[in-house]
Amino acid sequence: MASSSSSHDSMKVLEQSRVSPSPASITQQPASLPLTFFDILWLYSSPVERLFLYPFPHSTVVFTESYLPNLKSSLSLALHHFYPLAGKLRRSPDSADQYELHYAEGDSVSLTVAETDLDFLDLVGYHARHSSKLSSLVPRLPQLDDDNRPLLAIQVTLFPDHGIGIGFTVHHIACDGFNSTHFIKSWASSCKSRGHVSLVPPASSFDRSAIVDPCNLYSEFLGDMNSFIADNNPVLVPAAVESAPSNLVHATFTLTPDRIEGLKALVRSKAISFNCSTFVVSCAYLWTCIVKARGYPADKTAHFTFAVDWRKRLQPPTPDTYLVTVWEVVSQRRR
Repeated sequence: MASSSSSHDSMKVLEQSRVSPSPASITQQPASLPLTFFDILWLYSSPVERLFLYPFPHSTVVFTESYLPNLKSSLSLALHHFYPLAGKLRRSPDSADQYELHYAEGDSVSLTVAETDLDFLDLVGYHARHSSKLSSLVPRLPQLDDDNRPLLAIQVTLFPDHGIGIGFTVHHIACDGFNSTHFIKSWASSCKSRGHVSLVPPASSFDRSAIVDPCNLYSEFLGDMNSFIADNNPVLVPAAVESAPSNLVHATFTLTPDRIEGLKALVRSKAISFNCSTFVVSCAYLWTCIVKARGYPADKTAHFTFAVDWRKRLQPPTPDTYLVTVWEVVSQRRR
């Protein structure tokens, strides 16, 4: 596709294409995956954006001629094992209250290839960086009708002679963090091996019968969420913000092992009897800092929400490679 300038002055789109899963044996897989009560919790969520930046000291010409073809072919192979990501979120034809991930032959994922003159070293630093610069490196999910929502879009951005960025935008209802990482690793493995299937990590599991819902939590959760939607349009997913406010920045902070041990020692010194894991003490420290930084009133209740992986907690447990979402949102409060 011919080059064209994007909405960002520093960004030039080199190519926009679509990549379909490699066709072998997909016809043996289910075309539609009904959502479970775990999935339906994310029906209204905004897309999840992930961005990876790597050193890449090569020109745009070298990338497009020597690297891009393999990226595309390996992406097609990875999508073969994650074919629902190339499909759509839609209402089930059998019920207005049921939703499913549906894949039809010819479905594909949007792939954008661009180049930018942004400062690569500035973006990979830990200091405060303008969010608008980072947001320009992740794609937007194509907007179709409300009953036919794409699930995944990918953008590859070249910083000529300096680096490369690979941005993913995925609907959370299609997969959780574990599965999106599994997909990315599968693509990387396929790319590294130049398309040898044997080196791709184990394929995902699509067995929906593994999730049992005797209490009809699906309908209960869907009803609760619909009550919060003013227009009562249950497949309307909030669009990603086209550009972040000019005064919004991102910064990276790290907790060193010594600092974490110091926080644990502080908790133990107060004789608080509970399992003070690294996760717990890190979240508590982060939560406290955010509450103080935002000036939250001391007499009000603040909620801290996090997700829990239920794969191994179900009876029977689901496989680690079970595709879609097996997470529950847990909320803790502070007074």
